[in-house]
Amino acid sequence: MNEIRIYKSIWKGVKLLAGCLLFVVLGIGMILHDPDSQWLGWMGTCFFGLGIPVGLFMVFDRRPTVIMNEKGITIRNWKKIFLEWQHINEAALISTGKSQMICLYMKDGISLDSGRVGFRKKLYHLNKNMGYGDASIPVFNLKVDPERLLILVVMLINADSPDRKNLLIDQGVEGVV
Repeated sequence: MNEIRIYKSIWKGVKLLAGCLLFVVLGIGMILHDPDSQWLGWMGTCFFGLGIPVGLFMVFDRRPTVIMNEKGITIRNWKKIFLEWQHINEAALISTGKSQMICLYMKDGISLDSGRVGFRKKLYHLNKNMGYGDASIPVFNLKVDPERLLILVVMLINADSPDRKNLLIDQGVEGVV
């Protein structure tokens, strides 16, 4: 089965690691050399020290974030979900500040809130009511051009089942990713 796999950018994790390490070193310097601001040094060291494992995870996690094939799209954010092309109504690129995401809107009668309870269910409905769709693909940390990915997703949503294989082959060769 032909598929396109899209991975996270390693450089985002490297930048996060470098920034956190810089502030941890500055915090340690404050602890050792300035007795009046030791508490601030400890706070900075602890806070930015928490970013180090996140940065390491971003650098060494080499699993694909998005997998598109003839049957549908798999998105791995906090939870891995699979959406069939026939259930997706439309897709849109939405910008929030400096980050962008591709929002997927499901057809009527298809809901992704099953299995969500409590806070996660409320957050899902809040995002949907704000216009962010049923599922989203954050593209700010992916190695892909967001506009080209959106065009491919829309083409795959609107294509008939036999045509999707050709689209995946053509776009894989042209270099969406």
